[in-house]
Amino acid sequence: WFLAEDRTTMRGTFGVDTEGQVTDEHIDSFILSDDYPSWSVIRDQTPLLHRKDAQLALMGQPVGRGEHVTAGLWDGKAVIGYISVDNLLRQRPFSDHDCEIIRLYATAVGHLISLKRTGMKLEASRAAEQSFGERLTVLSETTTELSKAASLDALCRRAVELGRERLDFDRLAIFFLSEDSNSILGTFGVDTEGRITDERGDRHPIGPESNRSEIRSILQSQIPLLRLTDVPLALKGQDVGQGMHVFASLWDGNTAIGYLTVDNLLRHRPISDRDCEIIRLYASALGHLCTLKRAQEELRTSDERFTKSFQSNPIATIIEVLPEGRLLDVNETFLWLTGYNREEVIGKTVLGLNLWANPEDCIRFARELIEQKSLRDVESQLLKKSGENLHVLASAEIIEIAGQPHGLIMLSDITERKRMEEEIRNLSLTDELTGLYNRRGFNLLAEQEVKLAHRIKRSMLLLFGDVDNLKTINDTHGHAQGDQALQEISTTLKETFREADIVAHIGGDEFVVLAVDASMESADVLINRIQSFLEKSNQQGDRPYQLSLSVGIAHYDPETPCTVSEMIAQADGWMYQQKQEKKRKGKQ
Repeated sequence: WFLAEDRTTMRGTFGVDTEGQVTDEHIDSFILSDDYPSWSVIRDQTPLLHRKDAQLALMGQPVGRGEHVTAGLWDGKAVIGYISVDNLLRQRPFSDHDCEIIRLYATAVGHLISLKRTGMKLEASRAAEQSFGERLTVLSETTTELSKAASLDALCRRAVELGRERLDFDRLAIFFLSEDSNSILGTFGVDTEGRITDERGDRHPIGPESNRSEIRSILQSQIPLLRLTDVPLALKGQDVGQGMHVFASLWDGNTAIGYLTVDNLLRHRPISDRDCEIIRLYASALGHLCTLKRAQEELRTSDERFTKSFQSNPIATIIEVLPEGRLLDVNETFLWLTGYNREEVIGKTVLGLNLWANPEDCIRFARELIEQKSLRDVESQLLKKSGENLHVLASAEIIEIAGQPHGLIMLSDITERKRMEEEIRNLSLTDELTGLYNRRGFNLLAEQEVKLAHRIKRSMLLLFGDVDNLKTINDTHGHAQGDQALQEISTTLKETFREADIVAHIGGDEFVVLAVDASMESADVLINRIQSFLEKSNQQGDRPYQLSLSVGIAHYDPETPCTVSEMIAQADGWMYQQKQEKKRKGKQ
């Protein structure tokens, strides 16, 4: 019997009937209660319960009386079910030795079931992670393309198009909150045939009387995402079907300015947790892009509107006197973003405030602004008053005030975007178990290094390693020990090689390292260093096995260039020879 996820229900698997025949009991289940005799095995995690005069049952129906033994199935942390044994057929009493055998059998079965469950979950997780990583890469590329939109309308329309074409959404639409916060304003969406629709004239009230609580919760309660199931789906305010509906808020860095909506009307495919994460990240990027585009359009209006929008601009904006960089004015967003008050900054220079993390970047920015008259989206790193890093896109142009040149500089906060990009890169290019690069990450970086090495005539070494006896470790000691072995090998490789070298776990028991600026003369030194670290780890480690790594080496000579694949194949061949030599010498 297995304990269900709610930990209040037991579910059957297989058993034996009154004739000694194996029966399928998967349809059988019951609710646990305090008066259930075997409850202590689950609740108190009692290893074994032996009752000498018990009511015996089959599929919930009494079939006689006799002795009954219940032994818990353990996954290493908690009871996940139990084995039930009785003596109905032969009425032979259970001895202490019988009970010990049952307990040991339950321990072994619990361990095997835990391994099988873990393996099944791992396979499903790996497939889902690979698919998710690919979608994150597409999301990053999509966001980059959208940042080039010429206007806010063009941005919204293209965002809907790319959501359909690249991110595989059924229907999506973008809505903005009206200035009075009482209505939502349409932009572009998708109709029931999958075609892009212009909804810029649509306005829908969202007050308490409108019965749109889900929209109010997204816009007013700072909820980033809301997923609803089996709800009415609409087009231009009219119901067109039933299905799943997801709302994700668009943020300007401070408040919600609208939302992205996605449903499954066209294909009726469930919207999974991974889908929701993609939707949330997409909405986060769109909120930033829409805010930036709005600000840029506002700055192209009249002087009067410029004066008003300067202080209310959601993008941090400063005006500095050129060329010395003395601050003439800053808006409230700048003060909120950096943590300064107005008296601390007005009249000071940006260098005097240590606003730029690197003063040389500040000087270069000012020089290029004076030379080019305007700059767009220069990625820069600033420092808040607290010393905390602040990543921004700095756009600037020269304006005249009282006949003197001034710099109008807008600082768009992309700290969250940088964090998201790093998250995307890590998920796409690194191995979750070891933290090293995965096969994709290694190939991407190694190919760049090969191009560089060929251009500057630099020698390199590629080492291909295979963990000895990993299958035996998994089979004998469990996959948790196998994972630990891979992690310790990873630590050894990171300690052996430099930060400039590319170290990767490319799957299973295989590791690969590209040592840049390394000659064949250093090959023995590197291998000896690896073996030395492993021997030290084996001496200090408290584990029931020894770590060993078979290593093959390939040399990259810029005079006779070769590809990454060719080097891996050559090193793999040498590694295989080394592994065979170990077997002949009886060292494995």
